[in-house]
Amino acid sequence: MKQFIIEREPDANGMLSLSGKDFVYLIKVRRMREGDVLHALLPQSGAAEMVIDLINTVKKELRLRRQTAPLGASRTAPAAELILLQWVLKGSKTDTIIRQATEAGIRAVLPVIGEFSVAKKQNPAQLERFRRIIKEARQQSGSPVDTAVTEPAPLAAVLNTLKALIPDAGTVFAMCSENSEASIGFHQLLAAKPSCIVLAIGAEGGISPAEAAVLRGAAFQTVHFKTNVLRAETAALYAIAAAQTIINEADQWQLPV
Repeated sequence: MKQFIIEREPDANGMLSLSGKDFVYLIKVRRMREGDVLHALLPQSGAAEMVIDLINTVKKELRLRRQTAPLGASRTAPAAELILLQWVLKGSKTDTIIRQATEAGIRAVLPVIGEFSVAKKQNPAQLERFRRIIKEARQQSGSPVDTAVTEPAPLAAVLNTLKALIPDAGTVFAMCSENSEASIGFHQLLAAKPSCIVLAIGAEGGISPAEAAVLRGAAFQTVHFKTNVLRAETAALYAIAAAQTIINEADQWQLPV
């Protein structure tokens, strides 16, 4: 279900006025009218249903009124949090991965400027664009997960950032590789039903041997998917979907004795 993310709370009477880009999005893009119910996400009180109480086309402003009726069935929290270490790709491919990962409900995306990444410099406007993409993707998909994103950084810095995001226990680390040597089965890796799964996906040229050694030193295990050779932007979504399917259906499968 689509949702609309609002960055401030209604007043004491449950009323809230919106204009500018919010007005254009709701009226021109979503084509909403007076009396329509809007599924909203508020910064403090969370999910809420808001009714479009008034539309002023002259001032390009609309007024929302919060519903007091209880919401329908709430969305369940994911069985495990997922964090993606994504090596920066060329062009707009990183944008695409961030959008798809957000729609899939990932907890955080940590872009890595890797040895094989074509883009080596940070763009000051890049982080703000990533955040805008995340907001749009959450509104479109209705994801209840407040997906975070960090500025692209070298692997060592990203691993330091990662430490603050993961729990002390219950986390598994997977480094996706085209090479099947010394790889572990994905079901086997997730058999303990971890509370957090960290996925590392390389750039177009993959993860360099030096970077792979650093990841192994940080408890990452190699995972190889027995499929066709996947593009970097395809591998991320494939790995996220595989992890979510395995962990969400963990009660329906078991490893061979």
